Amino acid sequence: MAGRAKRVHEFTEAYLTGLKPEAARYEVHDSGRPGLLVRVTPAGVKTFNVVHRVKGGKVERHTLGRFPKLTLKDARGRAHAITGKGAEGVVTPTTAK
Repeated sequence: MAGRAKRVHEFTEAYLTGLKPEAARYEVHDSGRPGLLVRVTPAGVKTFNVVHRVKGGKVERHTLGRFPKLTLKDARGRAHAITGKGAEGVVTPTTAK
């Protein structure tokens, strides 16, 4: 996905439902929850992911689940559980592309 501008939008259930597949996979980052994003495949599968940086600077990505089976509220909660460890010096949200 190099060379593409980062897409950022405030996530709502309606916004996520309205995301349409494109010829190539793309990601949209949630403006309300750092590190949370949804990946949309050409087949129309929408998957929540969280991207964060662990101690030592390594970037990790975790798949949280598919939308709409996993709700936005639950995805934000899972993302918070993972990135919330940043206060302990273990994990910090990242804006990795």
